[in-house]
Amino acid sequence: MGGRRCASAHDITERLTNDSALRAAVLTALHEFIAHVNARGMLWVRRVVEDVEPLIETALEGVAWAVLTASDLPRAEPQRVIAGRSGKRYRVDFLIAGRVILEADGAVKYGDVTPWEEKQRQSDLEAAGYWVVRCTWEELIHRPYEVLKRIEVALARSTPR
Repeated sequence: MGGRRCASAHDITERLTNDSALRAAVLTALHEFIAHVNARGMLWVRRVVEDVEPLIETALEGVAWAVLTASDLPRAEPQRVIAGRSGKRYRVDFLIAGRVILEADGAVKYGDVTPWEEKQRQSDLEAAGYWVVRCTWEELIHRPYEVLKRIEVALARSTPR
């Protein structure tokens, strides 16, 4: 066996985040492929392709992305790296309007970090002026309007006066 290790979703996201030319090439290749396919259902695919985002890592983030892109909210930026007040850098699931963070919390969210470490992370980001909104799979599937409302409230509260 001993060959190369398969890249994880995190590895791919890191590469796409750090290499904007690669991300653009992936999206261009997708658009070119779709332009040449003439099969049943392609009209629908062509309508939604503008919302394809290669930085989405998990099914939960995919559901959150679908809810966000179908809303009238400012376009979210997935997998953004931002600094907390301490200067420590964190990658957040989505950054909206440069000031509201949406974190999609799945069942395995705390596999590598404890809830206390996650709370410290959130406190550091909030101390830097960000508003953090958290959501779950259940909320996104059954009550997406509640998640969107919390984001709207955070955006309104975070607007400089």
